[in-house]
Parts: sequence; structure tokens; C-alpha cells
Amino acid sequence: MTGGLRRELGLLPLAAVVFFNVSGGPYGIEDVVPSFGPGLALLLLVVTPLLWSLPVSLAMAELASAMPDEGGYVTWTARAFGPFWAFQVGWWSWLDSFVDVAVYPALFVEYARFWVPSMTVGERWLLAAAFIVVLTTLNVLGVRPVGRAAVVLAVAALLPVLGLVVAGLATARVAPWTPFLAEGRTLGTGLGVGLAVVMWNYSGWDTPATVLGETRAPERAFRGALFMALPVITAAYVLPVGAALATGRVDLGAFATGGLPDIARVVGGAGLAWAIALGAVVSTAGLFLSLTLTNSRLPYVLGRQGALPAAFASVHPRFGTPCVAVLVSAAFYAACAAFTFRELIVLNMWLYSLSLLVELAAFVWLRAAEPQMHRPWRVPGGMPGAIAAAVLPSCFALGALDAMTVVNSVAYAHGRKLADVPIDEIGDVMVKHPDSFVWIGLHEPDAPLLRQVQQEFGLHDLAIEDALVAHQRPKLEHYGAGIFVVLRTARCLDGAIDFGETDIFVGPHYVVSVRHGASSLTYADVRARCESTPGLLAKGPAFVLYALMDFIVDHYFPIVATLEDELEALEEEVFSQKFDRETTTRIYRLKRGLVDVKRAISPLIDVCNRLTRWDNDLIPDDVRTYFRDVYDHVIRINDLVDTLRELLTTALEANLSLIAVSQNEDMKRLAGWAAIIAVPTMIAGIYGMNFRFMPELEWRWAYPVVMGVMLGLCGFLYYKFKQSGWL
Repeated sequence: MTGGLRRELGLLPLAAVVFFNVSGGPYGIEDVVPSFGPGLALLLLVVTPLLWSLPVSLAMAELASAMPDEGGYVTWTARAFGPFWAFQVGWWSWLDSFVDVAVYPALFVEYARFWVPSMTVGERWLLAAAFIVVLTTLNVLGVRPVGRAAVVLAVAALLPVLGLVVAGLATARVAPWTPFLAEGRTLGTGLGVGLAVVMWNYSGWDTPATVLGETRAPERAFRGALFMALPVITAAYVLPVGAALATGRVDLGAFATGGLPDIARVVGGAGLAWAIALGAVVSTAGLFLSLTLTNSRLPYVLGRQGALPAAFASVHPRFGTPCVAVLVSAAFYAACAAFTFRELIVLNMWLYSLSLLVELAAFVWLRAAEPQMHRPWRVPGGMPGAIAAAVLPSCFALGALDAMTVVNSVAYAHGRKLADVPIDEIGDVMVKHPDSFVWIGLHEPDAPLLRQVQQEFGLHDLAIEDALVAHQRPKLEHYGAGIFVVLRTARCLDGAIDFGETDIFVGPHYVVSVRHGASSLTYADVRARCESTPGLLAKGPAFVLYALMDFIVDHYFPIVATLEDELEALEEEVFSQKFDRETTTRIYRLKRGLVDVKRAISPLIDVCNRLTRWDNDLIPDDVRTYFRDVYDHVIRINDLVDTLRELLTTALEANLSLIAVSQNEDMKRLAGWAAIIAVPTMIAGIYGMNFRFMPELEWRWAYPVVMGVMLGLCGFLYYKFKQSGWL
């Protein structure tokens, strides 16, 4: 069933689409080398596709041969588990793409600055907009132009990498796998952590299945494209890293994210560096183009199934593409490109892992429940082979999900990063490097993980209990040789303030930050800033504590600015002569928000005071000056909050006074009209008493005279009330 779509995607274009959905080239893989060591990094890049990518590819290939329908894994999940889980998988994957695809326009612009470093903000915005418009237009024009463009972009992205491999091998003089391990690593834990990290660079084998309904001979083509792309992607990772290491001229410090052009300059000169940078630009274009193609089919399929509005299922009569789904997806990508998503990367991984687990479960379920289903190709080994193909990557996905609560665990010495350190190896690192310290970042950890950290550093039970339960007021407590600091974090979401908590353990050789709630705003920027200033980071855990506190406190300034803007808007409403209950309610809510900010920030005055005056070796004298800076910021925020609270109180009183004045004005109007109406009422009442002898009753002109008197008196009263401002 194609629903008006056209089968115009051949084997080679589909293989190019798979290449970009999974990889896009070695751009961004560089930091695996210093994190795990040259030898272990190469081993991981070779082993991961065998243990992770190949089993997933086998399972997807069988399902594609049995059900080569548009939507791929959404259709397969519906067949196995029904429409509910099909919607969940499709919806999770589409949401996942908002984070995943939206980053490439910004990356494209950043890579383009390699040639035009003086590009203004406006020029960068226009370039990103043009990037999105051109590649979205290609997607609307049909899968054939997208497939051809993907092939061209894949070749263009890989040719500079091939040049780097040739140049590196031509000047090779050392074994690229030495040293095998990074300092502080062991083989067992290095493999465990490394597989969880590298697997994300080999993920996405299921995504191209969404265009099976637009592929020629999909039963064979999809399988061929997967098995064609797998060795190419593996080689694109392993060969350039190995060739650069084999030259012996590239310092391990050069292997950082985005450092491939610098590595190429060392290996082959400025020309090769220029080509690698161009390859990175081309790769971002291919990634956005191909991922828009495959992910835009998710709302199309959900629209056909009735899970989304039917408009998403419309197909362009000329181009045969789901144009509404493409344009809406691209619009979301463009909107999301304006934001940074470091805090959503964990969510991105969760959504992908959950979707893949459901897909693998559907694969096994269909093999068991529908053994007679026509399958032109099957995973070898019968049912045991199918189970093995599903269980192995499922274990990796579950292990990665479990590892996501540990955001970072890094050892530092003399201001320099030694290595990423598993928690159970921290003791060994401390023995080898007694002058080092470890900085661990945790995100809403469970009790066993916190207990493990407690055992490593001897943390106090009460502090661990506080960190596990959260919802503490800001405070500083001293336990033995360490301190425990509780900070409230905050951010604005849709006009409301969302509060979280960060608990920080600081000792002579450790810093442990535990984040809850709004603290999901990652501290990766703090870590990067500290690592970029090794002279300051060399001051030890105390400086890390300062950096975290400074980051958290500074985030209150934009919140207070937002509250100030809202107060100004409320003041305009108060004096706009439009008095309603909603204005009073908004003032009260804003006042409550300021009270919450006050409760979060005012205890930090005492915390900063103690840190600046505390006579303890844990806070060196040269670091106390930095805490004075945090203290100044806290005082400023506290004063701003107090000022806003006073202004709000005044605004509330003014609003209530103006409402009272308005009510008095209404009462005056009512009283005036009541007085006017009382005159004819009184006269009519007199002549309505039905006395027999009333001289005016027999008078011929009595009626007009009485009416004239009533109208005259009413007119006179109206004039006087109007003159006095009552009406």
C-alpha cells in the first residue's frame, strides 16, 4: 500500500539515505580517542557494529521483507501489538527527530564559519534559513531528487575522509592502537562504558524503513542497502581515526569534538583541512535532507491510521510526496533550531531506545505468533537466531538507559582532564594520582547509585538521604572533611517558574552534583568553562563549587527580568480603566512567584557568607574571592526581588483602590438614576391613591400638566447630576 506515493527510490540512493540516518561520516567521533584510549577506541569502533548494528540490521531486514509498507516499524508494531503501540512508537520517534534533526542547520552555519569567521548574526540566520528551505524543497519535489542528492552528498562527505586515510597511511610510523587504554581506564569497564557511548554513533538502522512504500523492490533493496552501508560506516569511523593515530604526529588532545579539520592539517596540510571542513558542511546537509525524508513519513503514516489529522496523509498530486507532513516537520525543525538541546539529549536517547525496544519485541512476537507469514528473507538460525538478534541490542539499549543517570564522571589533575572514570574505579585513580579530584554529575539517581557514590567518598547518611529525597531548602552543612550544599534552581516555562534542586557534595578529592527537577538544565557548559580555564580548575573542588553556584545564581537574573516585564504589563492594566478579577489574580500569582524566588535565593546570603569567611582548607583563600562574587549576585537578586515585591504590593493596593473608586462611581450613577426615577414614582403614587375628591382629577389639562411637571423635574435632576459628575 503506497497511498499515492511513488516507488522511485533505488538501491544506491536508499543506501545513501541509510548512511546519513546512521552516521554521516566520522565528524564528531573524535573525542572517543582521549576518553577511552587509542587502542580501546579502535576496538570499540570495530566491535560495536558487530554486537549492536548487525543484529538490529538483521531484524529490520526480515521485517522489511515480510511487510515492505510505508511507515516501516510503525506498521510492524501495529501488526504485532495494535494501533496503541504503533502510535507510541511513531510519536516517540517523531518527537525524537525534533531534537535530532534541528541541530543540523546550526551545525551547517558553524562549519561555514570556517571560511567566513566574521559572519554576522543576521547572515548566520539567513544562511540557516536558506539551508532549511532548499533541503525541504527537495523533499517536497520527490524521493527521486532526494535519493540522488543523498548519493552526491555521501560521496562528497566521504572523499575528504578518504584523502585523510591515504595521507595518514602514507606517513604511518607507529601502531595506532598504542597506548591501548586511556590513563585510569581498565579494559572491563572501558568496554562496558565505551559500548554504551559508541552505540549512539551506530544507531538509526530502523529509521529508513519508513520509506519502504517509496522504494523499488523494497523486499530486497532495504536489506541490500543496510548491508551495503554497514561496512562503509564502520570503515568511515575506523580508518580515519586509525590513520591519524598511525602518523604519530597527532596529539591526543587534538581528538576533540569538531577537531577533525585540525587533525587533517597535521596529517596532510591546510588543503586537506579545508577539504575535511567542506566534507563536514556537506555531511550536515546530507543528514538534514535524509532525516527529514525518513522522519516526515511518521506523521504521514499516523495520519493515514487516524492517529493524527487526515491532512498529514495528503499526497502532492504532481510530486507524489506527503507534502503536508514534510512541511510541518520542517517547520518544527526550523523552530527548534533556535534553541540548544543539551538538556534534552538524555530524553532523545530515551525515546530512541524505547522505540527500538518495542520494535525488537514486535520482531520476536511476529516470528513466534505468525510463523506462516510470508518472509522472503529470514534471520538465519531459526527462532534462536531471531531471539539472539533481538536480545543482544536490547541488552545494550537497557544498559545505556541505566547509565544515563550518570551524566559525567571525570578525573582532573592540575587543571587538566585525566580521563572519564567509572564510579567503581575512582579509588584506583585516587591511588595513582593522589593530587587529583573527581567531578561526578548525576541526574535524578536511584538509591543504589547514590549508595555506591557514598561508599566511594564516605558521604554522610543524612546528606545522602537529603540528596535522594530532594525538596530541601538551600543550606550549607559540614560533615567531617566535606560539605553538603543544597541549591534551588529555577527556569521560566510558559510564564510559570519551574523550580528544581541541585545537591552538591564537596570534599578534598571530589565534587558530586545531584540534579532534580528544573536542574535538568545541564551543567555541561559549566564543565566546559572550567576545562577551558585549567589555571582556575587547578584550584580544585572549591572552584567547581563556585562555578556551579555562579551558574545557578546567574540563571535567576533572566527570571527576575521576566517577572519585572510582567509587573510592568500589569501596571499598565491596572491604570487602563479596565478593572477585572483576572488582573488581581495575576498580581497575586506574580506575588507568589516572587515569594518562591525569595525563599530560593535569600538563604544563599548566609551560605555565601559562610563560604567566604570559613576557615577551612577545603576552601582556599584564593577561591573565597570568587564566592564574594556569587554573594554580590545573590544580594542584587534579593534586592531586586524585594523591590518587585514592594511594587507588586503597591500595584495590588492601587488596583483594589481603583476598583473601589470604580464601584463608588457605579454607586453614584445608580443613586442618581434612582433619584430621577423617584420623582415620577412619587407623583404617580399620589394620584394613584384613588381618593374620590381630588380637584385635579376633573381638570381638563391635569394630565398634560402632571406629565410636564414630571418630565421637567426629571430633566432638571438629570442636568444637575450630569453637571456634578454623577451621571
